Amino acid sequence: MNPPDEAAKETPQRQEQSLVRTLVSEAHPTRTHKDYQIGVICALATEKAAMVAILDKTHPKSKKENGDDNEYILGRIGVYNIVIACLPAGLIGNGPATIIANNI
Repeated sequence: MNPPDEAAKETPQRQEQSLVRTLVSEAHPTRTHKDYQIGVICALATEKAAMVAILDKTHPKSKKENGDDNEYILGRIGVYNIVIACLPAGLIGNGPATIIANNI
């Protein structure tokens, strides 16, 4: 005898879980790197904190590219999707900022 097909059982609980997954995916659409129009590179953590504070909404982290060790905050201000990055502590100058700009 074969066990009953679990997928064929549509219990109210499964229907509710499916609806919740659908609503969550619609409320939090998957975004790609191409969905972000503006990048902000902060030299100091306090600048990063200020930028994060003015976001209207934050987005979940996206998959990082291989070799990219930078941390990004994703969000939205108005109709614009924003990427915020900060120079690592102790690093200053154009070199580290250029690395972030290339990876953003």
